[in-house]
Order: sequence, then structure tokens, then C-alpha cells
Amino acid sequence: MNRNHQQIKINVLVRRRLLIVILIAGIVLIPTIVAVQTVLSAMHSINLIESSISDVEQEMNSSSDTFLLGYTDLFMEKIGTLNNQNDVNWFSRLVKMNDDIISEIFVTDNDGIVRQSCNPAFVGYDLKDEEAANGFFDIQKAQMYISNDYQESLMTGDEDLLYYVSTHFPDQTGFLIVGFSEDNIINYTYQNIRTAMKNRRIGNDGALLVLDPDFSIIGSTDDIQYGEKFEFPDLISDDNGEEIYGKINFNGVDSYVVVKKVGDTYIVGTYPLREAHLRDRLTIISMLVVYIILMVCLFFVLSNLLDRKVVQGVEMINTSLLRITSGDLDERVDVRSSLEFSQLSDGINQTVGRLKEFIEEAKARIDKELNMARIIQHNALPNVKTVLDKTTAFGMYASMDAAKTVGGDFYDFYYLGDDILVILIADVSDKGIPAAMFMMRAKALMKSYAAEGMSVDELVKEANQSLWENNEGSMFVTAWIGFVNLKTGLVEYVHAGHTCPELISDGKVSMVKQKRNFIIGGRPNCNYLRQEFQMKPGDTLYLYTDGVSEAFNDKEEEYGNERLESILLKAYAEYKDEKPNEFCKKTCLAVRRDVEEFADGMAQSDDITMLCFKYMV
Repeated sequence: MNRNHQQIKINVLVRRRLLIVILIAGIVLIPTIVAVQTVLSAMHSINLIESSISDVEQEMNSSSDTFLLGYTDLFMEKIGTLNNQNDVNWFSRLVKMNDDIISEIFVTDNDGIVRQSCNPAFVGYDLKDEEAANGFFDIQKAQMYISNDYQESLMTGDEDLLYYVSTHFPDQTGFLIVGFSEDNIINYTYQNIRTAMKNRRIGNDGALLVLDPDFSIIGSTDDIQYGEKFEFPDLISDDNGEEIYGKINFNGVDSYVVVKKVGDTYIVGTYPLREAHLRDRLTIISMLVVYIILMVCLFFVLSNLLDRKVVQGVEMINTSLLRITSGDLDERVDVRSSLEFSQLSDGINQTVGRLKEFIEEAKARIDKELNMARIIQHNALPNVKTVLDKTTAFGMYASMDAAKTVGGDFYDFYYLGDDILVILIADVSDKGIPAAMFMMRAKALMKSYAAEGMSVDELVKEANQSLWENNEGSMFVTAWIGFVNLKTGLVEYVHAGHTCPELISDGKVSMVKQKRNFIIGGRPNCNYLRQEFQMKPGDTLYLYTDGVSEAFNDKEEEYGNERLESILLKAYAEYKDEKPNEFCKKTCLAVRRDVEEFADGMAQSDDITMLCFKYMV
């Protein structure tokens, strides 16, 4: 697991974990939402039914009041005033013509004395003597009075139960009292209920019903089962105002149901489960959509916060660390978005500061050691004076400019007896200290084998075998080594993978034609071909390493042999009359200047070594 995480950015890793948490929360939340919403849906359905039942109850009450007050006002208009009618039989005829509405009607003065009545025998009766009638005189405090419940008839006693309404005449001369029978009120109320209930429903498909005391349906939505009995007696209560809750299959549809007793009637409300569940589904879908939107917003907010507060700081620190590890130790880490990042930045800066101190100390030691190595390497190269002091048969100059403090190029020259001069130039495959050490070994081996009297090809063969052995660094040497007979000018040489020397003769410059042999130290048991050519007095042999011919400028153009030959020819024309040693020196310096001019400021990428030999005998 840790190996996998090593290749994942912290923001990707945290986002994955956050997404997993959100998914798990969603898996847990969805059943919870469904369960809670089911309960809430049932509660909502019951509340919806209760609210509709309450509306019906209010409408039933207002219907009764409307009936009582409406007709009372109507008869007040017909009578007009207290003394408007002198016909003692007019009130009895009025009741007979409206017996489906009223049962009694009479008029009293302000003292409670009956002045007119549907029963003439009741005229002159003093209502103040009746305890049941005392409430009518509260009309002095209000314009109208309605009895709280059915009461005995004021005229006939307990023969009939009436509902009384009393109202003051507009001129305040007396009262109009109207008695309504229970049957008339119920008939009127039932008619209004049926009319009003037709268009009443709960939700889209829920129904409302009103039952009479025998549980027959007297009013329902769309006249559903009108006149039939309600077939669920377990839901019926005898307690006025009590509500019974349950579930039934009503009219073929599973529904929630609430039954409430109101007076002698029952109000029933039904609400289909499928409609409630549809609402559940819509609510759940809405909640899930809201949840998803909230979680997506939360995910992006937290991701953005992670990017700004953590990832951005980590990336800034990583960027600085990459610069530091690339060598820019002056880079400063300055991330201060949190205490942890501040401490980390300070820690890195302190570490890099201490590292710089160590590097400076190590660099000073290395520079000192490299400078010593450079001195040792240059001291190991022969001085031209050691061979020129014995003869005037030739002139010579040699130089080595390392690309680093120490290099892998080298040259050598020494006598074998009085007549043979050995000339050597070589290039080790590596640079720096390893190449310099390998160079010293190769130089010493070839000189020791030459001193043993080996021919030029034999000494190269032995040197190759010795250098190949224990060569853990897999380095090798390219070399050109020649034995020059100072009396005859004959040059015997081996060309071991090195650059071809240039020969300046009779004012012309040409590459010495030769066959290349394999490099030295690259593989064991190699044989090397001994070749030769003849030099004439005045001829010059110019040896060099590939640091000359393969120098580059900023356009990535190579110096090349053609330009080298051109500058050699130019130097010959300019310095041919100089002494042999001066000629060789000035020729080499001319080539060095031309290489620098060609490079035009480009850093030297390889060691530049050259040896110029002018034969004079």
C-alpha cells in the first residue's frame, strides 16, 4: 500500500479518501432518509387529513349559523318593526308557509312582553318570568343572540326542542325571536353538506365524507358511496371531538384515514398511500439531489482548501527543493501559510545553509587537492628542454590544457639511445582525477616497455594487456606513438584509435596516411600494426588530441580538420624562418588562439593537447 501511495500526489490521495467518505455517508444516509421520510409522510398525510376535516367542521358550523341568522334577518325584513302587523293571525300563517324552516316566531317589547306571536294565545306573555328566556335579554348588550343548544319550546314546553335566535329591531323598540326545529336545521345542514362536499378533496385523489348518526354517508367527494353505510366500525368513536387514525382500503385504494365525531355526525378523511408515497419519492429525490449538490460543493470546497492550504505549499517547497537539489543552494524556501510550513521552511533553510558551509569547506579542500594534482600532473609531463639540450637535429614544443583542473590527455618524448626519439600523444576516455591516474599508469607502462627495448608495436601490445587487466572503470586510451630515427628521418609508429597527425612539408599540409589500430586497454590480446613514413629535413609533424578538432562554438559548429590545416598552413607561411623551437611554439600557440576565437566564449569541453616536432637533420 505504501509503495502505491509513494506515486500518488497528496491532493489526489486526500480527494480519493474524501470521496469514499462521502459515498459511505450517502450509503448510510439514503436508508435513513427513506425511513425518516416515510414517518414524516405519514405524519404529513394525517395532518393534511386533519386540516381538511377541520375545514369541513368549520363549514358545517358556519352553515348552521348561516341558516339560523340568514332566515332570522329575512323574517326581520318581512316584519319591519314591532307594531308593523296588527293581524293576530299573520304570524301563524307565516309559520305555516315556512314550516320547513321555522317552528315558532314572536315579537316582544323591550320589557319582554310578547306583542305578536304565531300562537295568539301567547300574546301578552311575560318572558322575564321564564328562566329559559332570560338569556334573550342579553341582546341589550349585542345586536343578536343565538342559544347555545336546543332547548324546550317557550310556547309548548317539552313537546319540541328548538334552537332560538333573538335579534333587536332596528328601531330598538323590541325583539324578534325565531325558533328553529332540530329536523329543519339538520335537513338544511345535510343539503348544504352534500352540495359543499362534492368538490372537496384531499390532495389529488383523497376523499372527504360526512356520516349521519347511523354511519350513512350524507355528503362525500364526488358523491362517492352517497347514502351507503361506512363499513369500518372499528374506526368509529362515541366520544365527541375524538379522532381515530388508521389505514383502510377505501373504494379499492389503500389509504390513510382519520375519523372525527362532530356532534351527531362523523367526518371521515382518506388520503391514498400511493399519492403519499409519490410525494415521498419526490421528496427523497429532492433531498438526494440537494445532498449530492451539497456534497459536490463540499468536495470542491475542501479540495480547493486542500490545494490552497496544503498542496500549494507542498508544491512550492518541492519546487524549491528541486532547485536546491539541482545545485542552487541560494534558493530560499519561504512558505508561511501555516505554522507547520513555516517551521519546515526554516528547517530546510537552516539545513541548506549548513550544507553550504560544508560544501564550501569541502570545496576549499578539493580545490587545494586538485591544484596539487594539477601541479603533479604537469610535473609528470616532460620538459622540452630535456631533449633539446642534447641536439639541434630538431625543434619541438608541447602543451596540455585540461578542461578540468586535471585532465586525461598527455604527451611524452624521450630518447632510446642517441639516435631514436620517442614521441607520444594520448587521450584517456574519462576526465578529471580518474583519467589523470589512468593517464599516469599508461604513460609509465609504455615508457618502461620502450626502455626494455621493445619495438613500437610490441610495447603498445603489452601496454594494452596491462591496462586491460584490473580495469574496473572500463577506461581506455587512444594514442599515437612514434619512434623517430634522428639520423635518417624514418618514423616507425602505431596509430591506436587516435586523431591523425598533420605533416607540413614543402609548404603543404596533409594528414599522415595510416591505418588505425584498436584503442589501448579496451580488450585483451590485441595485435597492433607497426607503420612508417619518411620525414625530410624541414618537415614538421603536428600531433593533437580531439579537443582541438572537435571544439564547438555556440552554433554547435565543429572546428574540424579543414580549419586546422588552414591555420597550420598560415602559421608555416608566417613563422617558417623562425628557429625550429620558436616555429613549433608559435605554431601551437596560433592553433590555440584560433580554437579560442572559433569557440567565441564557449566553455572548453575537452582537454586540448598538442605536440609540434620539426625535423632538421
